[in-house]
Amino acid sequence: MLDIYEVILNMDQVTNDLLGHQTHVVYVHGSPSVVPAIKKNGIQLNGLNQYLDAGKDIICKNNLDNCERGFTLRFQIFPFQLADQTYFISSASVDVYYRYAVGVFVCS
Repeated sequence: MLDIYEVILNMDQVTNDLLGHQTHVVYVHGSPSVVPAIKKNGIQLNGLNQYLDAGKDIICKNNLDNCERGFTLRFQIFPFQLADQTYFISSASVDVYYRYAVGVFVCS
């Protein structure tokens, strides 16, 4: 079992389609902008063709069996508009999206 550890991805700089981080590679697709946020900077995504790809090794070393205590993913979003089926996270193990018909966020 892995010890609990924290990975903080600062959104301060994008260079050559990579988010600046010391130990993890995070790919940036579609040339999103770095913008001022609440405490530091954030990444502004257009909702069409821009996204971040944190790869497979950042959570539980690519194996959820290593996460016997579970894992927590925390982020802040400031959407310009909430349309039905607006996805915030999409992965093989979890999806987080907005359902307009019921006005809630869904985690599946």
